[in-house]
Amino acid sequence: SSGINAEYGDIPSNSSNDIPMETGEAATTSASVVVEGGPVQSLQDLSRRVQALMDGDSGREKEVLEVTRSLTERVTEGPIPSIVLGAVHHMTNVLCQNGTAIKGILIVKKLITRACSPGILSSLHSDLLQLCLAAKLPSPALPFLDTHITDITTTEDIDVQHILQYFYYGGCIYSSLSNFPRALHFFEMCLSFPAQQTSVIQVAAYQKAVLVTLILGRCKPNHLILSRPYFSLFGAEGNAEKLAASIAQMTPTLEKHDNLGLAKQALESVREREIAKFHDTFVSLKLSSLASHLKLTVAEIEKRIGKMINCSQFPAQIC
Repeated sequence: SSGINAEYGDIPSNSSNDIPMETGEAATTSASVVVEGGPVQSLQDLSRRVQALMDGDSGREKEVLEVTRSLTERVTEGPIPSIVLGAVHHMTNVLCQNGTAIKGILIVKKLITRACSPGILSSLHSDLLQLCLAAKLPSPALPFLDTHITDITTTEDIDVQHILQYFYYGGCIYSSLSNFPRALHFFEMCLSFPAQQTSVIQVAAYQKAVLVTLILGRCKPNHLILSRPYFSLFGAEGNAEKLAASIAQMTPTLEKHDNLGLAKQALESVREREIAKFHDTFVSLKLSSLASHLKLTVAEIEKRIGKMINCSQFPAQIC
């Protein structure tokens, strides 16, 4: 299965087609629950049903939701059974593929709140962030992003991919909210996490980290270069005209990676910093002269300066 494609690139999602069945007391003493298709008596029965759903296609969304909700409602505290984790991962993939991610947000959020300790990262966190991104609804994810992560859960065999996804998706959410310092922190955490080999998730994080760094006007990130075309954008750092030309040349690549919006914001930020430099140099300057220096129209310059004054980026008046 693929992850979020529409806005955040083709990132591997949380998927597994081999869900272990719970056995022993947990499988035999659970109270029965009712899902679409009749009563289910045990976690083992639910395990078989989840496996059958995962072997099918994403068209059985309603049944996937019902089974997953029934499983998650049984969990009142950790550790979370592997069958529940597998069902949630599968539900996340199905809903994201079908464009109905909003249906799963509350299910996953409630499960994390009930069964996961604050500050402890589990594989469910990446599911929640993926659903929030696909639904374009970042607010339910913020409490789990603003909380400082102190440890990784020891109650499940969490895969490195889930950890990378948490930081990558977190950076995407903060970028969508224009909280670029926090976004850069999350992308850098994704890049810094040790892995046996570079992941496609880390490459995507690097690409976005370059653009966010340009937006913030910071130094080049001290990471292994994972994408030469994006790294080359630093060659135009501080020069809006060169950056605009580089972005125009890279437009097909940026569109393919869904990064064109960030690139345009980076260009806008560089232009504003160029305008600010003129403010530091001249007591007064004609708009026509400034427009000529920056190769923009007078109307564009006036609009940008007005925005910067309103945002208190520097004190000035347009006369």
